[in-house]
Amino acid sequence: MRKLAEQSGQAASDIGELVQLIQEETRKAVETMQKGKESVLAGKEVVDQAGEAFMEISSSISSISGQSHSISEAMERMNEIMKELVESAEEITRISNDSHEYTQHVAAATEEQTAAIEEISASAESLSKLAEHLQSQIQKFKL
Repeated sequence: MRKLAEQSGQAASDIGELVQLIQEETRKAVETMQKGKESVLAGKEVVDQAGEAFMEISSSISSISGQSHSISEAMERMNEIMKELVESAEEITRISNDSHEYTQHVAAATEEQTAAIEEISASAESLSKLAEHLQSQIQKFKL
């Protein structure tokens, strides 16, 4: 009986040690789970922050896309204006060339008229001298 009591005592002692070991391992498991929970919460916070960052990036991309579209429309309008300016400049050049050509014709006509007037003036002067000469010849006959 003593032996049975010793064995029972030893078994109780072994069971007590096993219970303490199980409790220690359970405590470690709880601590590990708590650390895991904290890591998961920290990871969730990082993921949430990353999600917010992606939302900001997406918003910025949308904004940039809108600005790019506005710039594209402005560039198209500027291109249209530039085409109109080129057409206007070509029209001005055409008008200027026409004016230059007309001015040359006027200048040539003016030169011709000036030459004709000079010729008429010379003829008039010659007629005047001839008339004076005739006058002086007629005076000789009257005397």
